[in-house]
Amino acid sequence: ARDVVERIGRLYQTERQARDPKLAAAGRQALRQQHSVAEVSALKERLQGIRAAVLPGSPLAKACDYALRIWALGRQNWLHIWRRKSRAKDRGDLERAGDLRTTGP
Repeated sequence: ARDVVERIGRLYQTERQARDPKLAAAGRQALRQQHSVAEVSALKERLQGIRAAVLPGSPLAKACDYALRIWALGRQNWLHIWRRKSRAKDRGDLERAGDLRTTGP
């Protein structure tokens, strides 16, 4: 489980670097793509591997279950947020089209 903590530490280190005020949004994205994407994927695989190897109900199994449950919940929340933003954008487009139609010649 030490490797899991080390991976999380590396993710936090990347986030500290990404918060540099001199770094533009594109730079933050590139930094995260370069350092965090593979780390997050490996972390999830490791948690799933640990969970499969330990006894159900053990403290380590509970910790893995919690982390993986939060992982799925976080993913669902982000997907929901992006869907809401997309719908709001579509709604705004429809409102603007309606405005154009009513203010035409």
